[in-house]
Amino acid sequence: MKHLISILVGLALIAFAGVLVANAQSYTPLARLPGTVDANTGQTNISMYLSGAIKLLIALGAALAILFAIIGGTQYVAAGISPDAKSGAKERIWGALIGLAIILTSYLLLNSINPKLVQFSFMLPPVGEVAPGAAVSGVPGTCPIAPLEALTGVALSMENGATVLFTSDDSSVQRNLTELKKEVAKLNTALGGKVTVNSAYRPMAYQRHLYAIVNKWITQGLKDNTDPLCASLKSTVGAEYAKHGLGTVVASPGSCAPHVKGTGVDLQIPGYDLNTINSFMVTNHINLRWQGLTNDPVHFNLQNPPYSGCAASF
Repeated sequence: MKHLISILVGLALIAFAGVLVANAQSYTPLARLPGTVDANTGQTNISMYLSGAIKLLIALGAALAILFAIIGGTQYVAAGISPDAKSGAKERIWGALIGLAIILTSYLLLNSINPKLVQFSFMLPPVGEVAPGAAVSGVPGTCPIAPLEALTGVALSMENGATVLFTSDDSSVQRNLTELKKEVAKLNTALGGKVTVNSAYRPMAYQRHLYAIVNKWITQGLKDNTDPLCASLKSTVGAEYAKHGLGTVVASPGSCAPHVKGTGVDLQIPGYDLNTINSFMVTNHINLRWQGLTNDPVHFNLQNPPYSGCAASF
């Protein structure tokens, strides 16, 4: 019974991990823990909320274990020659050490399930400026869906028309883009000049922009939203969605996304059956493959790229 509380805390942490893996449904908590709001949707889901709770429990458990170990050590020193007092202090120290070991074991188990469950950060995100009249997600009287972020630099240039890039400041990504451009040219020649390139390399900010458009338009339901407060945002996002010719799938923004690491390209091939395009490219020794998603008919990936890793700079 001496170590029952420590054991129960460890088992509770392990049980929480199973809940996180199984449940990711959105819900509205009474009070939000820091870092539990999805940056893309502005919503809190049960897995993110419990992840924050687990981090808090691990930190509290470790702090309590260390505190009890210090108390036990102090009592042991102050016990003098009393055998009973020293024995009690030793038991308290051992109990604290066992509890700490259980907490650390729980930490390792959670880290092996999903490292994000145990990523601690005390840095709060900066407070952004809100333009006059702009909608603020979660504030009464405004559209609950957050507006699109403003673009800068290369991403802004792409938004203004320079949408097809085969150049990157990342030398490893550039090797992929050089090979990708060569294979696209081979496919275009083999098909008699019918190939149109919609998009190739995307810096992270632009990938995030396209992902946000699809996320707001499709995932968050802005397409069918009838709330008058969202009318302006719906018009803006809808125009962006149509302008970019997006489907229902865009890779999540990350350094390993195909367009970001230089291995993905969006192609339009009018009048050609996509069900036979891969066999055609194999026959003609073209190292591109359509990824086979009917809801994303334009995305092709470079096969055997020179650089198989992720982008290091954007």
